[in-house]
Amino acid sequence: MRGQSLAMIGRLLGWDNAPTDTHFSDVGESYFGSGFIEVATREGFISGFPDGTFRPNDSITRGQMAAILGNVFEFEGEDSDFVDVDAETTTGAAAIAYLSEHDIVSGYDDGSFRPTATLSRAQFASIFYKLGEHLQD
Repeated sequence: MRGQSLAMIGRLLGWDNAPTDTHFSDVGESYFGSGFIEVATREGFISGFPDGTFRPNDSITRGQMAAILGNVFEFEGEDSDFVDVDAETTTGAAAIAYLSEHDIVSGYDDGSFRPTATLSRAQFASIFYKLGEHLQD
């Protein structure tokens, strides 16, 4: 889920998670990760949706996760080799390129990354493990 993913990033980086109201209509003080979401918003790592929501309980896509990691860690790579990632139109394209160049993410046998596909828990765990190794180097 979007909120859980951001909470994991916040925990990894030691962000403040004091319960707080956010500017998102669907993330109030009672949401478990409201503090993490507020930090990420204040730092410009996320912006939510045009309707003023964050949708913390929606699934996160592979492209959205790459975009958030790219924003948080300032990851920008060159052009992606994935057939379905376009620098002009794909959410997180520069981050996808960086993450792929550093073997943090991978694509599918058909040469695609599938940026609009839901990120599975197993994929998320793999990304976080490889990200940790990358950050230690």
